[in-house]
Amino acid sequence: MDKMNLFDRKGESSEASFEGNDKSSEASSSPIQDENGVLHFTSNGQTYSLNINSKEEREKVKEEVNAVSLAKYNWFRETTGDKHWVLYNTEMYEVKDSYLHYKESSDLAPVIPINATSCYSMFAHCENLWTLDLSSFNTENIKNFSYMFSGCENLYHIDVSDKWNTDVAITADNVFEDCYRLPHYRDGRTGLEMCCSVNEGGYFHYVGEENDYE
Repeated sequence: MDKMNLFDRKGESSEASFEGNDKSSEASSSPIQDENGVLHFTSNGQTYSLNINSKEEREKVKEEVNAVSLAKYNWFRETTGDKHWVLYNTEMYEVKDSYLHYKESSDLAPVIPINATSCYSMFAHCENLWTLDLSSFNTENIKNFSYMFSGCENLYHIDVSDKWNTDVAITADNVFEDCYRLPHYRDGRTGLEMCCSVNEGGYFHYVGEENDYE
């Protein structure tokens, strides 16, 4: 077991550990920091814990994650949502106008950045995006969905799973604004109320569900 000087749940310095191949630590929920700013997450079979408010600990964890990952990760401070520090895949996302924006040229199935609470404008104006696989997209901690798909004029098919969850959403302005090719699209029908199956008049195709809409 490798040791690293991190922080315990009370924010005090302690010897924390990384454990490889710890299957018990693989959580189905999306990792989020606790009330003390402590974040636990698993990446590439390795479990990490850190005080998210410590720059030193963020940099140490980033180095460890990048050392064992083919992709490169970096930290970004959200400007919306709960304004968390989030760890994101730099091949999947880029910082654009103070928010994280999906790189449509990456051709990667998007996943939520670690510790994220905002999807503000995440896919906005991806005009070459025709279909989008969000089946691994866990939104249970997302509070800001505003303009998430705004301006995706050619997007006509969005796959989601039961990981799509809007229970804690606070802000959701014009989520699907100008997404003209989505099934059932009408001006004014651009909010979270449209985050349901095409069979129910919404914009989503749920994985494993037979779609009546063509």
